[in-house]
Amino acid sequence: MSQLSTLESGVQDDIRQMESELDYGSKESWIELAKVYTSYGLLPNARYAMQRASELGELDDESTLLYGTCLSRLGELDEARKYFQELADGRG
Repeated sequence: MSQLSTLESGVQDDIRQMESELDYGSKESWIELAKVYTSYGLLPNARYAMQRASELGELDDESTLLYGTCLSRLGELDEARKYFQELADGRG
């Protein structure tokens, strides 16, 4: 269940607008949505958006860090560690 209802109505409206205009086939659109979700503490939503983005193509370093941070804040430390390690290793 989304925590969107806990936000101010103007913020809710802005996020809903962004969701309604989302280009489902665009990795960048999913990443931008994940950034918004993360900034408002909507971490399960952000995780979902980053998962979708990663399915559409390779994540750049900034997006990899965002995904790892989101996962770690959700307590999914083993999964987050994979993303952080990827960055530390310089992606091979």
